[in-house]
Amino acid sequence: MEETLTLKELFQALKKRLWLIALITVITATVSAVLTFFVLTPMYDVKTQLLVNQTKSEQQIYNTTELQANVQLINTYNVIIKSPTVLDKVRKNLNLERNADELNKQISVTSAEESQIVEIVVEDKSPEMAAKIANETAKVFKAEVSKVMNVDNVNILSKAVVKENINPVKPIPALNILIGIVIGLIISIATAFVLEFSDKSIKTEVDIEKYLDLPVMGVIANIEDIPVSSSRSSRVSNQASSRVRGNQLARKKNQVNDKTLTVKRRLVAHTNPKLPVAEQYRTIRSNIQFSSLDEDIRSLVMTSAGPGEGNQQPLLT
Repeated sequence: MEETLTLKELFQALKKRLWLIALITVITATVSAVLTFFVLTPMYDVKTQLLVNQTKSEQQIYNTTELQANVQLINTYNVIIKSPTVLDKVRKNLNLERNADELNKQISVTSAEESQIVEIVVEDKSPEMAAKIANETAKVFKAEVSKVMNVDNVNILSKAVVKENINPVKPIPALNILIGIVIGLIISIATAFVLEFSDKSIKTEVDIEKYLDLPVMGVIANIEDIPVSSSRSSRVSNQASSRVRGNQLARKKNQVNDKTLTVKRRLVAHTNPKLPVAEQYRTIRSNIQFSSLDEDIRSLVMTSAGPGEGNQQPLLT
């Protein structure tokens, strides 16, 4: 039988395991927070700015073509700044233990559109070291570009400085915790759906009709919860007999009374016909009778999923 899931069933599956979703989400958010504050190394960035222009005399002025040529030069300069020629000298001048490739990953070069300003941004776990690398990179690049391209059109506009109370750019606690929450929600919701729709066990009468395509004759309440009128008087007589005849005789009478109580509960439709559970038995009897209008029932089989689940109770009643 082909099954189709409705939106209501999906929400019910989530609601049923809401505690699991909340637990997994809290765990992932906590792990993300611990990694952010205690494991990941804070990274700081500082930047220096370069100005790219052409050398002009006092009588010369800039025109649009020359400005465009300067902008195009910036793209070339961006590559030269991160080239091994420049980075190897920066590494040697500062006595850095990292190689050129590692230094390359720390440096990023940006420039605004239609602008002659180049920014060298350096990330490092030490803001002071990041400032040194940025300033040394700008200094070495200015010296190398005049040798490589025979031009002297680069000026250092502003040096990198470490500001007071500088905040790290990585990691971002709010962003990392939010990512942890999202990951937790995805994992928990997927887990809830897998657990819900892989569980084919029968739990309610609705499941019987849904999965087995069988009619439900009736539902019986828990017999242990049904009061018996004679139980209270039995306890009083047991207490009186225990005082007079001793504990041994009292225990024997308790066993007899417990057996009598069990029988009365099993025959609840006869001993307490006005209780709701008695009406439930009569409903089952009527449903069985109406289901056999065309043909008489000669045999009736009752079974259960496990021992002690009360499959004999309806037969006795």
